[in-house]
Amino acid sequence: MPLPEEKYLHLSDLELIQLFKLNGDAVIIGLLYKRHVSMALGVANKYLQPEDEAKDAVMQVFEQLLKTINHHKIENFKSWLYSVVKNFCLMKLRKEKNLTMVREEEGKNIFSFMEKEQLLHQEEEKMKEINLNSLETALKMLNEEQKVCIELFYLQQKSYAEVVELTGYTLNNVKSFIQNGKRNLKLKMQGAHES
Repeated sequence: MPLPEEKYLHLSDLELIQLFKLNGDAVIIGLLYKRHVSMALGVANKYLQPEDEAKDAVMQVFEQLLKTINHHKIENFKSWLYSVVKNFCLMKLRKEKNLTMVREEEGKNIFSFMEKEQLLHQEEEKMKEINLNSLETALKMLNEEQKVCIELFYLQQKSYAEVVELTGYTLNNVKSFIQNGKRNLKLKMQGAHES
């Protein structure tokens, strides 16, 4: 007796997707998985380690396809899947990884800020992706209070209470200097990119 998927083997990816949208046969997604799992794993492995995590991500993407593929207009399944897997992995990294600032001895500075998911704001998301040289330049342009508070809070990962203790500023002042410092950093870095 032939396997259920054998009746679909001769169809292209796009034909399979159109058929799935008509009949919802999960075997079709399984066939697309078999055709493209190697590529999807290759993409996931670039972003997620260990390999088990990459495999889990690919499985989750294909499980989601059962529910979401009807909502997408797909012209090239392979390139579309590449983007979906890549974006899934990047979102997973943003949610799960605590990235920290690393200073290298050779004069290079790498800054990656990541607070826990519930504390992330859009401004902070943008700050992680900015040009690193612009960040250093912009930090030097802040007033002393903002610069000190930003460096202690983000780069040295001190708590609000520790920043208060180290600087002698009030808690309200520290919060204000950090908030205003972030805003000024953003404005100065946008100005640097536009000039």
